[in-house]
Amino acid sequence: LSRIGSYVVVFLTIPSYERILTNTIANFDPRSVNRMRQILGWIAFAKRPLRKSEFRSALSFSAGDPMVDELVPSYIFDMCAPLIEQRRDSSFTFIHVSVKEYMVFLTA
Repeated sequence: LSRIGSYVVVFLTIPSYERILTNTIANFDPRSVNRMRQILGWIAFAKRPLRKSEFRSALSFSAGDPMVDELVPSYIFDMCAPLIEQRRDSSFTFIHVSVKEYMVFLTA
């Protein structure tokens, strides 16, 4: 897609992705919503696909406590399921390139 075509795709999908995000975050506490945002951001901007274990470690330590006793629970990824999928190698990716474009658009 050209740059203009890419923006058209993003603008056409904004209402759908906004609705998905709004409906998803409405069911969770602020800490879980923050974790979800971190996951989506890391998927959007990571140089390589990150694995579940890497996400769980990063999320656990991102709270700022160096004395973490346990990792973030796995259900945190289920809440992102409308927008991400887990690959066979346990890495995560967006369900479609337009999700990434939407996430990049939100941060611009």
